[in-house]
Amino acid sequence: MAIAKISGNQFRAARVLLGWTRDDLAVRSGLSRDVLRSWECSSDNIVPAQYVYLCKAIEVLERAGARFNETGVDRVPATPTITAPSEGLSA
Repeated sequence: MAIAKISGNQFRAARVLLGWTRDDLAVRSGLSRDVLRSWECSSDNIVPAQYVYLCKAIEVLERAGARFNETGVDRVPATPTITAPSEGLSA
């Protein structure tokens, strides 16, 4: 995941491409709706101090199928979530 050049427009486009509202992304990423809105409204690259939080939101978007690239964002099939088998269960 390379995020150094993601603009607010690309961030918003990824969310919209997935058919999500800002509230959907807020719930899935654990970030506030207001933080997401401020990123989407920014015409500049994301502030470095918010890098960790942005990574979390981008991971959620990418797991759902958004792929950022030099020209914008595309949608691909979602990455399946693999869960470890529960301990103590026998086959």
